[in-house]
Amino acid sequence: MLRIFPVLRIFLGLLLAVAAACSPSVGPAPTAGALADDRIQLLHTDDIHGHLDADFVTSANASSSFRAGGMAQLAGQIAAFRARAPQRTLLIDAGDAWQGTFISNANKGEAVTKAMNLMHYDGLAVGNH
Repeated sequence: MLRIFPVLRIFLGLLLAVAAACSPSVGPAPTAGALADDRIQLLHTDDIHGHLDADFVTSANASSSFRAGGMAQLAGQIAAFRARAPQRTLLIDAGDAWQGTFISNANKGEAVTKAMNLMHYDGLAVGNH
């Protein structure tokens, strides 16, 4: 009985190797014009936490600061990405969009929802991703 197992393992290993070698690894190559039309662009956000406004960011040595983030900057980035493939872009959010800032908590996410609607989100997860 012990002799059968090594032979069986070798046979199954060879059978698996032959099957893998004979199977196609990729599908047929697309035509040059079809590459752009066959792909979608997926844009994803998460953990916005009601941050409608940009925040000031200061460098480690406090020599400079600038405004970063916020829904206006996000909307600009999304518009730039969508311009590359307007009909083939999906924008989704994975959750945690509303809870976090006073304004968002006070109006129960209404301001964030309006901003997301203006950016034409295609879908979002409700709650904490």
